[in-house]
Amino acid sequence: MIILITDGEDNENLGLKAARKAAEKDVKIFVFGMGETAGGPIPALNGKGGFKKDQKGKLILSKLEEEGLREMASVAGGTYARSVAGDLDLDILCFNGIKSRTEARDLKSGKIKVYEERFTFFLLAAFLFLILEGLIVERKPVT
Repeated sequence: MIILITDGEDNENLGLKAARKAAEKDVKIFVFGMGETAGGPIPALNGKGGFKKDQKGKLILSKLEEEGLREMASVAGGTYARSVAGDLDLDILCFNGIKSRTEARDLKSGKIKVYEERFTFFLLAAFLFLILEGLIVERKPVT
């Protein structure tokens, strides 16, 4: 399942193609459309405020392309919801879309113990010293 939050502008015309690939792999796409169909300015992220402008100084407008988004959601077995004021749009996407088109199931999980040898060098050194101790002949002091 993919939840896509976008204005729907597909400058490279790859959205529908990607939705078809997702459908082939049984991945559902739920689309949440943001923005206005008439278009709206894009905030500039330069820390000074204002909006993005093109090279000629004109405002760049981002338009909501609902038809393409509806088609993407439909092809991939998901639903489309448009962003409106309040949380109602999220409820529509969640309850009418995701919950009605997916099934809840428990995923299998578990823990695996991974042992890591940390003292091999010291153990080998201790074993070597034990062998060497057995090989050392004890001498009687000369008087």
